[in-house]
Amino acid sequence: MGLSSLTNIDKVEKVSQLFYTVSLLAAPAWWVGDNFKDPRAPNNEVVLCMANIMGVLCGCITAFTYLIRSEVTTKRILVKADYISVGAWGSCAALTVMNQGLYQDDKFMINVGIQVALTALYLYQSALFPRLYQSVMKASKSTAKPVLRSKSPARSKSPAKSPARSKSPSKKK
Repeated sequence: MGLSSLTNIDKVEKVSQLFYTVSLLAAPAWWVGDNFKDPRAPNNEVVLCMANIMGVLCGCITAFTYLIRSEVTTKRILVKADYISVGAWGSCAALTVMNQGLYQDDKFMINVGIQVALTALYLYQSALFPRLYQSVMKASKSTAKPVLRSKSPARSKSPAKSPARSKSPSKKK
């Protein structure tokens, strides 16, 4: 199986994950200084320690997602992995947007762009988007005004207009 079983979306994600992993482990001061506005951050030992921990976690995520996507043949598990990827990349994008003021302007755009793109790609790959789209379209059709049609005589409430109702059952005393 290996790399050949990965989709193009999976391969793009692997490149992103490897970049984050290597940057955070091998060059945390550069990564922090390159992405964030605070000039003191690349010299803060706590920030660099957290960056290294994030690098380890990114490495674990990279390895686990590679294992799942390259070896598992069950479609159900792959779809669930896509859902998790949507949640993970979407959360990263939300956190990046919420902390926009901390980022260098150009690095903010790059980070949020990659995160939103991967969120959208995994949403597409999971087939959740087409299902959501179909359910929205069905819902919009059901809430739309119905086409006015003339009533059939059998469905009329007035007994005089309805042949089926104009005959009243005979009551026996």
